[in-house]
Amino acid sequence: MTNVAQTGPHPNGISVLGGSWPSKDRGSAEVLTAAIVIPVLMFTLIFAIIQTGLWFHARNVATSATQVSVEAARTYDGSAGAGQAAGSSYLSNNPGLDHAAVQVDRTGAVATAVVTGEMTRIVPLIPLPEIRVRASAPVERLTG
Repeated sequence: MTNVAQTGPHPNGISVLGGSWPSKDRGSAEVLTAAIVIPVLMFTLIFAIIQTGLWFHARNVATSATQVSVEAARTYDGSAGAGQAAGSSYLSNNPGLDHAAVQVDRTGAVATAVVTGEMTRIVPLIPLPEIRVRASAPVERLTG
């Protein structure tokens, strides 16, 4: 009995509806391809998720260090040096930002802090953007 759903030449040479008959070895190449491609895609996805989490963490550390620096520099008796010391101390106690630098500037009216650094990399060959956070706040003044 001939199955109408299958098309093409039959293995015994009988032609069925003019298409190709399913091959028995066709699935082995697809399985091999899937066995190679799926793990590579899964590892890539996992590394991308972890790297994104590390970026958010590094950004959070830089933001917090910037806030600490500005708060120390903007006080009535504060200075740019005090802000820089506070930011550097914060970064040394909270890992997550590599090659970090704190730059604080205080004028008569505004204290500004900039923290730059690099996030931790899982794959060292992939270039990643530098993290740079800037914050400003008015300097405290006595009014009377």
